[in-house]
Amino acid sequence: FGFLAGPPFALFYALMGIPIALAADRYNRIAIISLCIALWSLMTALCGLATGFLFLLIARIGVAIGEAGSNPPSNSVIADYYRPAGRSKALSTYSMGVMLGTALAFLIGGPLGQLPDATVVRVLDFFALGHLPEMLGWGSHFGWRFAFLALGVPGVLFGLLVFVTVREPPRGYSDPPGMPTAERTGIVATWRLLLGKPSFWYMAAATSIVAMVGGVVPQRSRASAIAILLFIIALVGNGVGPQIVGVLSDSFMTLGLEQRGLAGILDVAACNPKVTSALPAAQQAACSAIYAEGLRNSMMVTALLLLVAATCFWMSSRHLDRDMLVR
Repeated sequence: FGFLAGPPFALFYALMGIPIALAADRYNRIAIISLCIALWSLMTALCGLATGFLFLLIARIGVAIGEAGSNPPSNSVIADYYRPAGRSKALSTYSMGVMLGTALAFLIGGPLGQLPDATVVRVLDFFALGHLPEMLGWGSHFGWRFAFLALGVPGVLFGLLVFVTVREPPRGYSDPPGMPTAERTGIVATWRLLLGKPSFWYMAAATSIVAMVGGVVPQRSRASAIAILLFIIALVGNGVGPQIVGVLSDSFMTLGLEQRGLAGILDVAACNPKVTSALPAAQQAACSAIYAEGLRNSMMVTALLLLVAATCFWMSSRHLDRDMLVR
């Protein structure tokens, strides 16, 4: 699971964001956002049709590409819709969607994934698709597939809704009067621009751990700058993060087995929840406790990295005023 949620997703999320952002700095951003939302949602739905790990991995890569292409142009559009004094509030409201989406994934996606097969068939019957599970050979316990479909298919419609209801604002529409009109810039020029802005790199270090920031760069480079930031975040935060949590969890589990005198009897692989049913009751109980403790301790240690993020944000604030003036 750490591999599925980590390196492949992060790699394509990072790499594809840059060319899409370059397009967003040149062409209609609303059209790009709409297309990426539709792709993101379609690939989410295809996760529910997966017939094996490779299929699921490819669908996840599709989700990564759609997600990567949505953020840079969205930040760029928000920066043009709102004046500098209101951008922080607008961007924080936009970013709050990530947290709300995560919460809804558990509140809605979890129960949907646990629906009995008979209930899923009845719901599909309403759309004349009751034959789908049998036709595709889903077998039993396919509620998780329905969850992907139920949340992915409407997203395609949301992409269309964005395209027909959101207008493309002029570049720099809400910038202060008298700001010079910037020429179109490429990724190399954006890199050079950012090299002289310490605040950006401190923010990149911080957001690789915790979130995402943007409005420090000129209007013509905003999407590209966000893509560079997301590239760093994806490789460090999304790519390495899940692996670190997994490795730490395994290490804490091994330590727990040693402390209980079970190191010569059990190991991390033997305590995997998928195989513990074959163990004696006492060993099952020990594995369950050690598994939970290992994951909890791993998450506690990882959370301490937020202190580093806070320090980086503070360092960024020391350079921000100057960097806002360096164009």
